[in-house]
Amino acid sequence: MLTDLVVRNLGTLVHADLAFGPGLTVVTGESGAGKSMLLRALALVAGAKGDVGWVAREADHIRVEAEFDLTTEIQRAIEVACPDVWEGETPARLIISRTVGGRSRSVVDGRMVPLNQQGAVASLLMVMHGQHDQRQLTRPSVQRELLDRFCGA
Repeated sequence: MLTDLVVRNLGTLVHADLAFGPGLTVVTGESGAGKSMLLRALALVAGAKGDVGWVAREADHIRVEAEFDLTTEIQRAIEVACPDVWEGETPARLIISRTVGGRSRSVVDGRMVPLNQQGAVASLLMVMHGQHDQRQLTRPSVQRELLDRFCGA
């Protein structure tokens, strides 16, 4: 579960620290309030490509950090998918950070990792949906995949 999100120098979002509680979290607000910037920050944590054009004025890099509580299931899934993430004991909390601009870097649990490995770990911790995701259901290839999954094929 995502517990904390720290965002620095992402567009108009110069400094944001958010703490999330258990259950559903809904981010609302007027146009221009920064909702899209929060989604962009989460996308960076999830391994999306960054753009130095997103760096806030007067800054030289974006920094995003997300902290997650890990269940035993998630710990095992991460160990299987990315066996090199931890050395030693498996943590109960995991921090994923991303810096874009200057020296861009991806860090999982204090260790620099390739961006694709960060994305693999993040994909086990979070799923992002957009407002038009349901349109995928109109594609025959998606319909076949869902039917195959349902039938166990």
